[in-house]
Amino acid sequence: MSSRREFLSAISVGGLALSQSQLSFADVQLPSEGIRLDKETERLVRLIDRTPRKKCQELLVTEFSNGVPYRELLAAVFMFGVLRDEHHSVYLMHAAHQLSLDLSADDRMLPIFWAIDAAKESFERSGRSQVQPLKGPLPAPGDAVGEFEAAMKGMDREKAEHAIIAISRTFGPQQAYAKILPYACRDNFFIGHIPIGIVNAGRSLNSIGWHHAEPTLRYIIRDMYRQDHNLDGQPYVHNVERAERTHDQLPVNWASHQADKQRTIELLDVMKRGKWWNSNDWVAEHLIDGSIKAGTVWDAIHLLGAELMLLIERGGRIGTRALHSNTAANALHHVFVTCLDSRTRYLTMLQALSWTTEFMLEVRSRDGMLDGDVATMQAVEQVGNNQETIAELFAALPPRGFLERLDDRTGPLKAAELTFSLTQSDEGARDFIKASHHGMARRLTLNAHEMKFPIAMFEECRRISSQWRPHILAATSVYMQGTNSPNNPAVQRGVELLGLF
Repeated sequence: MSSRREFLSAISVGGLALSQSQLSFADVQLPSEGIRLDKETERLVRLIDRTPRKKCQELLVTEFSNGVPYRELLAAVFMFGVLRDEHHSVYLMHAAHQLSLDLSADDRMLPIFWAIDAAKESFERSGRSQVQPLKGPLPAPGDAVGEFEAAMKGMDREKAEHAIIAISRTFGPQQAYAKILPYACRDNFFIGHIPIGIVNAGRSLNSIGWHHAEPTLRYIIRDMYRQDHNLDGQPYVHNVERAERTHDQLPVNWASHQADKQRTIELLDVMKRGKWWNSNDWVAEHLIDGSIKAGTVWDAIHLLGAELMLLIERGGRIGTRALHSNTAANALHHVFVTCLDSRTRYLTMLQALSWTTEFMLEVRSRDGMLDGDVATMQAVEQVGNNQETIAELFAALPPRGFLERLDDRTGPLKAAELTFSLTQSDEGARDFIKASHHGMARRLTLNAHEMKFPIAMFEECRRISSQWRPHILAATSVYMQGTNSPNNPAVQRGVELLGLF
């Protein structure tokens, strides 16, 4: 049985053996000079910064025609968001890139046209100034880990920002990122954006290269402390204690993706009673006795998130807590499947369970919930072939302008019903996702959630038990843009320019 101090050390390190005793760099000085970008990325970021928004599609096509690789353009748009401190512009880049990978060769550039327009529009609205170089010396390498942990515990953004750069320059950027990852589950202020930002920034670095890490690591730390907040009244402290008390009683295979349908339904019922501590008691008890594995818990978490999307009464509020219960759970699930430290994985799962229950309570009180139960949804008989059903469901979705709120749920729920029936088969699910990708590449507004949410849900379809996949896809459909929505003007301009090229 580990001590409390050992456990807290484990969750802050995240499975990396970087203890103070292993460091012998006390006399080494690390420079704290400004923001490090390679010359090509710096050139492209400056071009994006200077180019008027309406000319950015021409900029991308010109650079592409001059032989600049897609990865360099992706990195430049991402780093523009990082250096301009535009948080949604950073969050969305992973999703835009994933969409690009799933499109046909002819359409592969379309998401980056959308992404650069979204980033420039966000900057025009906020007018944030560029991030400045760090001031003052960095911690000595031998002190960096300890200073980072103390800064995170004390909620000291400036010290944490200096320390994470010192860790990156001493041990490498991926080791530094791994130090941050366990904190993704700590604080649920701002409806789950902390884990979304941490996880999506790290995923983007996997795509564009970790030589872009230093500004990104600084961005992540700043984003975690964007507002004043504390942990009072949040589940974190209780779940740390619970994880410390019960982790060593878990079977060695507790984190298996194996799931049990009946146990999932039982847990879902416990969660709906609205007391997260009871849900976590139930999970700890059944994990310890071996009657469930982690797969059952994650199935219940994602099903409750899907239910919020399907049954929220005030449809105009769907993009707030209902949607973020899903994207935050997706981010925490990513931490769970990628982190090496068992205690951090356990704590992250308990936090996801608690947050989803809290999101449900807030949706009930603020937005209302329609009667229904996601676990007992029944498929209606499909009329027509898959392509006819897809055409019908996307035609049922009303057009939704940028940040427009639509309370009428008639069309979205019709689309969900058709999607649920269509996706009972593997072929139907593939056809729906393919059609969704095609529409997303053309019809999204500049609302970043229209990109992030479906991509997160499609990812969870590959993780959740196959019997629940139609439920997740039905919940996804209610927030899609249908065939009644116009094409995005920036994307359309990009299509025209590519045609000329």
